[in-house]
Amino acid sequence: MKPYQIPFVLIPSLAASQVIQAAQEIDDASRMNTTWVSEVIDIKTENDVRLALMKAQVRQNHISIAGRRHTMGGQTFEKGNIVLNMLPYHNMSLDLESGLLTVESGATWTQVQKYLDPKARSVWVMQSDNVFTVGGTLSANAHGWQPRQGPIASTVESIRIMLASGEIKSCSRQENASLFHAVLGGYGLLGVILDVRLRTVPNKLYRQSSYFLSAKGYADLFKKAVTENPNVELAYGRLSIDRKNFLTEAGLHTFTAASPQPPALPAMEQESMVKLKETIFHKSAQSDAGKRRRWILEKRMAAYQAGHSITRNTVMSPDFRVVWHPTPESRDILQEYFVPYEKVDDFIESLRFGIRRYQLNLLNVTLRDVKQDPDTLLAYAKSDVCALVLFFSQPPTAQAEETMRAFTQSTVDRAIGLGGSFYLPYRLTYSQEQFMKAYPRAKEFAAIKHHYDPDGLFSSQFSHYLFATREGHS
Repeated sequence: MKPYQIPFVLIPSLAASQVIQAAQEIDDASRMNTTWVSEVIDIKTENDVRLALMKAQVRQNHISIAGRRHTMGGQTFEKGNIVLNMLPYHNMSLDLESGLLTVESGATWTQVQKYLDPKARSVWVMQSDNVFTVGGTLSANAHGWQPRQGPIASTVESIRIMLASGEIKSCSRQENASLFHAVLGGYGLLGVILDVRLRTVPNKLYRQSSYFLSAKGYADLFKKAVTENPNVELAYGRLSIDRKNFLTEAGLHTFTAASPQPPALPAMEQESMVKLKETIFHKSAQSDAGKRRRWILEKRMAAYQAGHSITRNTVMSPDFRVVWHPTPESRDILQEYFVPYEKVDDFIESLRFGIRRYQLNLLNVTLRDVKQDPDTLLAYAKSDVCALVLFFSQPPTAQAEETMRAFTQSTVDRAIGLGGSFYLPYRLTYSQEQFMKAYPRAKEFAAIKHHYDPDGLFSSQFSHYLFATREGHS
């Protein structure tokens, strides 16, 4: 690595304003990746970023970039790295005429929603939960409940990024396009995202509807009720997980724009009955009876809420505690697979067989719609696909990890064989060969990284796992 050509003695005085936390152990949402890092630097300004990069290069160190650290495969740190904590870096502004939001990468979606709601605007695409940072969401190119829409990359107008050299580049589909396509979904390996210009949409009042049916009819119902109905602006599905109905029943939940819209919308509200929902969800982790009761209650709740009014911003701000409740005895593990709609039945059948074969404790399956992604090199949606998000409870043991590895690799093979893919923010239980099959433009991504970061300043456990054996890349 080539250091900056500045006297080392200048670094302490230049960085005096930064909040620096000494060498420490950190982890991510998996609670299975405890790692010592050399220091954590709180980022509040662009200058803080530049000084941190200078420090790393002078010390011959590497940089990882972190927000809420809700990835699960070491994407936000590596042993001995300097970690940039982006959370203090969260200013934003809205152009009311264009609807473009300019937001710094450390802002959480909670902060964004609270900023937009009084202005009658809403995020266009984001995860179903709002605890994550904007930079993290862009780096994972996340998607959500927005049907007929691609991942968040589809809503990005432009990005500003600081490269390893300290140079700031603006990039978009027209300007520095190759960098733009690599940064989105690039897991922080090209540089530090400073801010982004995102397209927003009007906040609206919705009516809720739900349908319950055989899982084998889900794709057809989705096409009829959602794809061919432009008034449905949010939609997601769920599959039953109790033993009797295991992955054979489905629920489809839709949110349709009310007509006419009221002259003023109520303020964004917190999710109701959080404690009760949390109790019901986590009882389902303990027994099959709990899973069965939860499915019955989900049907009853859907019937109760049918026709109720709710704003888009309220729908998109569920309480994360309902499903995320870490305990010493278990780990919450996420996986996600993407398959063409005509292959959904085949994939669900393989899931039913695989989960039973490996005796895994499945807590939830959510289905979402994702349109083809032309904007990122590491695209998981190479065509229009159905996303299946799997949520497991797993003991924190080596044996459980090996069992999950075997299941994951079998399931990844099945998804790829059906013309689909899998999502990269989670545990590194897939193989490098599977990664290359699912992400055939990875070599192009690696070449662009080498061009902009020739000395590999930006690294993580994730990048080391994927590229350690690849020539010319760290």
